[in-house]
Amino acid sequence: MLCRVLSCPQVVVTDICFPMQPAFPILQRGLLGLVLLVLLALLATARCLEPADRGVGTHQQLGLPACMTRVVWGVPCPACGMTTSWALATRGQWTLAAHANAGGFLLCLIALALVPTSCYWLAVGKTSPSDRTWLTLGMSLLVALAVAIAQWGWRLLH
Repeated sequence: MLCRVLSCPQVVVTDICFPMQPAFPILQRGLLGLVLLVLLALLATARCLEPADRGVGTHQQLGLPACMTRVVWGVPCPACGMTTSWALATRGQWTLAAHANAGGFLLCLIALALVPTSCYWLAVGKTSPSDRTWLTLGMSLLVALAVAIAQWGWRLLH
């Protein structure tokens, strides 16, 4: 514990202790740095892509094939429109991004939130993500997945 003596002209307070947090192990910092680089690469790539007008197919600018579910069965898959939603979200067109793929839009928001958070954790080096943080992140990812599947089901029915 780190104890400090606080004082001001009228009041002297002693023995206020703050728990010391251990520094990140080097491997954990390295992995966090790698995650940060991957998130930045995904966001930068999404920003460089031109969103497809029809809401799907933006990923084909990366040399990827068309969605096989759409080609073979004529129906969208749960990920259809996800790349388009990221490309739109990185341009601030959030309504269009949510319409293209709401789950993908939520994943992009999670990535956008994790970038400054990861920078803070790396810069400070003594504040590691708490169990509550990991739980929140996990729940957020599950919600994004559930939203993508729900939107996919809605599209299949209509």
